[in-house]
Parts: sequence; C-alpha cells; structure tokens
Amino acid sequence: MRYFLLKTDPKYNTSPVIENWYPKIDVRLIRKETGHKLPKRELLFIQSNPDTIFTDIIDFPFFLGTKMVRDVIKMYEPTTQFKEIILLDRKNATSEIYYIPLLEHCDCLAPESELSRGRDTLITAVLDPEKIEDRSIFYLGGFSKLYAVARLDLVESLLRRGGRGIGLERCIIANPYQHISVS
Repeated sequence: MRYFLLKTDPKYNTSPVIENWYPKIDVRLIRKETGHKLPKRELLFIQSNPDTIFTDIIDFPFFLGTKMVRDVIKMYEPTTQFKEIILLDRKNATSEIYYIPLLEHCDCLAPESELSRGRDTLITAVLDPEKIEDRSIFYLGGFSKLYAVARLDLVESLLRRGGRGIGLERCIIANPYQHISVS
C-alpha cells in the first residue's frame, strides 16, 4: 500500500500563519493517549493578511484539518477524537474552524530513512510496512514536529472532495525481504 506525508501545499504561500500558539497548545499532548488534556476548543490568532487562503490542511505548528478533512478521517478511523481550533484574523474579520486529530504515533521509520544532521527533521521517509499494520492515518513517532502520514485511499478521498492546499509527499515503503539472504 502507498502512504503519503500530508502537508500544506507550498504553492499556497498565503495559508494561515498561526501566532502565539505555544502557551495554548502543548504539541506533546497531541496524541490518542493524552489528547484529553488539551482544551476541547481553542481560539488562535493568525497573521493579518487580506489574501489569506484557508487551506484544508495546515501542517505547522501542528497538523490541522478543516471539517472536510475531519469527516474523511472519521470515515477511515471512526474512533478518532478531535480538538476544535478556531483561527481568527482580527484585522480582516475572517475566521475558519479547524480540527486537530488525536492520532496514534507510530514508530515505523525504517533505517533507510534520511534525517537531518540533528535527527529532528525528516528528509526522506522510508516506512516499515510491518509496523504500520493497517493504519490509514497516523503521526510518525519520535519527532517533536507532527508528521501526518496517510494511506492512499484516504488521500484519494480528500482529493475527490476537492481538497484545497493539500500537499503530498510520497513515502517509500521498505522492502521487508531485502535483508534476508538465501544460502
């Protein structure tokens, strides 16, 4: 099965830029097991820009999706819980509701993955299919940044619904038989 990193499409350079989020959202709690410690709903301000385009996915400072993204995730992972985030541009009087999915963190990177020198940024994702099991969407474990990974069928569902500003980076699936030698 094919998997993709879900990102904000870089062509959308006027997607919302969230300000002063750090005291309100503890990124370490954005996980299935600890998400109950986050507020049910939070208001966050974005940089004022009359040209802001509210993309369906925002990947920084944490993963956010619109109602459409939330509904698609619920189709594939019905037990997923979400936290509501209201993004507000005070100066331009615009707002949009987003959702943080509380997903499992999966330590499924294969040794062939390429990381930054400090090992805190993912450059090339090579996934171990045995560790993914049958997950349709999850966060990569072992990083402070949330890397959302989705299976092809979920990605296709997002795109069929006209998702705006969804960037995709294909993940490489490790060959589970490459280290087996036959004598």
